[in-house]
Amino acid sequence: MEYSEHTGAFDSPISIRPMGVGEFALWRERFVRDWSDDLTRVEDLAPDEAQREAARRLQGDLPDGMATLGHHLFVLLEGDAIVGDFWFSISAGGAFLEDITIVPNARGRGVGKAALALVEIELRRRGQRHLDLHVYADNTPAIALYRGNGYRTTGLKMRKVF
Repeated sequence: MEYSEHTGAFDSPISIRPMGVGEFALWRERFVRDWSDDLTRVEDLAPDEAQREAARRLQGDLPDGMATLGHHLFVLLEGDAIVGDFWFSISAGGAFLEDITIVPNARGRGVGKAALALVEIELRRRGQRHLDLHVYADNTPAIALYRGNGYRTTGLKMRKVF
């Protein structure tokens, strides 16, 4: 599947394909590392504790890895180059964007917008009518991307550390 609204911001159209088994192992390692950084920042966990917690939560979310029922992982391509990935789940409650990551050198060129459009196309193809997601409050670029593409806030999680 290809994103056809070529804005000139990227060299080739953005497309997606299912993540491969070898790619999953690398993705898992990066995902746990990134999530542990988030947990250190937003849940005030020590780095080693955050690393264990991120790995534990991911194992709970994907107990059968890529074969976990209802979970779908894709890579984003600009031509033949991988420029990101995304993971969504589908359950009785609908579709949920578990994660979307754009590689640093592809950010700021419209790749995120193209990726989000492809996620939505894929979900519509699967009969979904909406997409929910969670974004950390300090991730202002992602919040701007989502708001700019018609997403609205439907809840608010708050925390007080004492």
